[in-house]
Amino acid sequence: MTVKINKWGNSYGIRLSKQILKSLNLQENSEIDIEIRDGKIILTPKKSLQSLLSQITPQNVHHEIDFGDI
Repeated sequence: MTVKINKWGNSYGIRLSKQILKSLNLQENSEIDIEIRDGKIILTPKKSLQSLLSQITPQNVHHEIDFGDI
């Protein structure tokens, strides 16, 4: 997909289609991380703590480890 960079006030931006947002489960005001790697702009959805915690199951939970007295 090709999009254009547009001026918005004193900044520049790109528009993401509703289809892209829906496929990534994003909506208005969702946070994303922006990274520049090897001359490319990488946009990664930032997961909320609630979203991360909701993925914990009895099968993947890490149990307490006793490190002894500290």
